[in-house]
Amino acid sequence: MFDIIQLKRYPTETPGSLCTINDPYFKDIEYGIVKCNRHVTSKQKERVASYYKFPRWAWNTVEFDHLIPLGIGGSNNDDNLWPQPGPTGYGEAHEKDIIEMQAYNLLRYQNGTQAEAAQLICNWLNNQYNPIVYYNISSWGL
Repeated sequence: MFDIIQLKRYPTETPGSLCTINDPYFKDIEYGIVKCNRHVTSKQKERVASYYKFPRWAWNTVEFDHLIPLGIGGSNNDDNLWPQPGPTGYGEAHEKDIIEMQAYNLLRYQNGTQAEAAQLICNWLNNQYNPIVYYNISSWGL
């Protein structure tokens, strides 16, 4: 059995990273935000799972999630991926999906900034994992 604490986001394993126009999966610039197409390979999942010492047989219990969502400018880089507890649409993954949509809507409909949208994600992470981790948007260059 695996230790669930290993699935907690740690800034050292998953610090988060933004898409750039030089990214191989660059999509476009929308609402002033550089965005990438979704592209996560099996090899990436293997590397990310190894950072967390998370066994392949348990992959169906997680969503390989983008820490900084693609919708607000996150990248597909390994340092923006982690095995989030709860498969897509359930539990914690579902909770974060709601926050991600709020962040995206802030950009799209409310003229929010990327920093404001990222702050919503940081607030959720910090509330979810405090005092284990602390994220700050300044570490993402915002």
